[in-house]
Order: sequence, then C-alpha cells, then structure tokens
Amino acid sequence: MYFRDFLNEKLKDPEFKREWDATEEEYQAEVARIRAEIESKKNVPVLKKYDANRDVMRVYFSWYCDYLRVSSEEPVHNIYVIYDDDTDEIVGFKILDYRRNVEKAREMYPQYDFSLPQ
Repeated sequence: MYFRDFLNEKLKDPEFKREWDATEEEYQAEVARIRAEIESKKNVPVLKKYDANRDVMRVYFSWYCDYLRVSSEEPVHNIYVIYDDDTDEIVGFKILDYRRNVEKAREMYPQYDFSLPQ
C-alpha cells in the first residue's frame, strides 16, 4: 500500500481528518520557511577558485557543473557568465583580469559575492 492510499483511507475518519486539517497552517508555514532558506542561499557561492598567477576568479553557485554552458555572448569586461543548460539560470562566473574587473562584476551583478576566497 502506498502512503497516499493509506492517507486517503485515514482521511475518511472524521476525527483524523479534523486533526490533519488542523496541522495544515503549520505545514504551510514550514514549507514557506524552507523555501525562503533555500532562496536565501541561492546566490552564495559553493566554490570559489582564484588563480593568482593568471588573475582569474571562478565562482560557482552549484555543485552540478556537468550541465553548464558559458554564455555564447561576447564577455563584457572579461566577465563570462555560466548558465545551467536546463534552467537557464546563472550558476557561475569566470572573471579574467580579476583585480581590474571585480568592481564591474559587482556593479553588473550586485546580488552575487565576488570576494576572494578566504
């Protein structure tokens, strides 16, 4: 028996249904809290790599780097934008000549963190 089948059977009991319905508001509040937490971490880098010899910074917001594509557009100020192929969301950046272009990156994408890794 699947959970959904079990639940549908239990919901036929008026006392159980009353208790189940009483928790709906609490459940929706918890779902909203979890979604807000996920959204707040969306622009926090999971990986930053800085190559001091080449002055190149790579910033990734996803561990799933297999499905990424670099923008086919000409880079602006040597800032390459990396997109997820499935969702078309920005999942990273590659900044050439980092020290010269980091302020421009911050200007263009203020919601992202381009600071050097600690």
